[in-house]
Amino acid sequence: MASFYNTLANLANALYALCQHFYNAFFKESPSEIDMAEQIDFQASPQSTESNLHGPSVKDVLDVKQILFERFHLPIELVEVVIDFAEYWPLTTSVATNDADRPIHVRSGAEFENRFLLRTFPLGYVPNGDTATSLTDPRTHSQGHITLDKAVRSTAPPKPWPPSRDVQDDATEELLERWAAASMPRGTLCRKIVFTLKSHDQGWGGSTADQGTYRGSYTWFDVGLERISASRAETPERTEESAPIPEFLPLTDTESQEAIKAPTPVIYSLRTILPRTVPTVPSSEEYQFEHALMPSQNCLQKNRTAERETHEHVVTWSCDDNILPDSLGGDELEKQGRGRETATGQFVRDLKVGDVVTVWAKARFPGWVNVVEQVKVDVYWAV
Repeated sequence: MASFYNTLANLANALYALCQHFYNAFFKESPSEIDMAEQIDFQASPQSTESNLHGPSVKDVLDVKQILFERFHLPIELVEVVIDFAEYWPLTTSVATNDADRPIHVRSGAEFENRFLLRTFPLGYVPNGDTATSLTDPRTHSQGHITLDKAVRSTAPPKPWPPSRDVQDDATEELLERWAAASMPRGTLCRKIVFTLKSHDQGWGGSTADQGTYRGSYTWFDVGLERISASRAETPERTEESAPIPEFLPLTDTESQEAIKAPTPVIYSLRTILPRTVPTVPSSEEYQFEHALMPSQNCLQKNRTAERETHEHVVTWSCDDNILPDSLGGDELEKQGRGRETATGQFVRDLKVGDVVTVWAKARFPGWVNVVEQVKVDVYWAV
């Protein structure tokens, strides 16, 4: 059985290279030659991250599938197997980069130790480049005209959404259907998420025996989840303190003035699902996010203990992951500075159209500092 899958994988890599060649020849204005052996080696290397910089668009994938189906006469079922083995999937990339000499410092202390860093594009939303959907903050109208790309890339931290507060989502289904029609997801919606983290701790502290390992590390990263909602209903006046994040009015550049004047424009908003929202104290009407004191079993990645040099961690969460937390594989994850429950694949498989992945930096106990230079998240889905 293993040899069959190896053969199929080699077939996928070879056909992937051929399809790239045919795609460049038939669909690009300037065809470029591809060294097939080099391309196969490139695809076979699990350590390569260059593909993240040149991921295919939805149209690219559909064109390649058409080539496999029409020119190679492969049944559509085998075409999809080949596409999946080659991991030829569209992706969106979100990056938060800081200068090496001016990184983010996340320090212990109630007000500073849980730092929101990054949110991805909503799953299923395809950025349109120069023709990106435009958005206007309804509280500032024309003065707040921005693009959805910029809104999502905002590092403005979310605010807790009280469980008792209604979510206005009468236009959400329409929005998500429109995004799904554009992104054309197939099967399991999200296929994998690749997190790239460049960071280190304060460079001292802890036990000497733990130095350079992930044991005794009190600086780390966690993953969160936000969900988008859309409504045409008129909403009451809301202060910045009461809103989870600024709400946005979706517009196209050509319709902006007309839509601004509309009596019930569509409003987008994001609601935080993870971390959980809890009362500050029992029976309180004030709320806060629940952040664990110590790295949990869902910890994305710890920093190496007492190492001042920046280290790059590349962590992949796949829908096909199936490592049980209490297994030997779970032990290995812990040795790598990851939570035992981060390779079950459940988080990836549960993602829906409109879901937004977030990354948080953590630090605990006096003297510990999480120094963050870059966070990048690549989200892949199948077409």
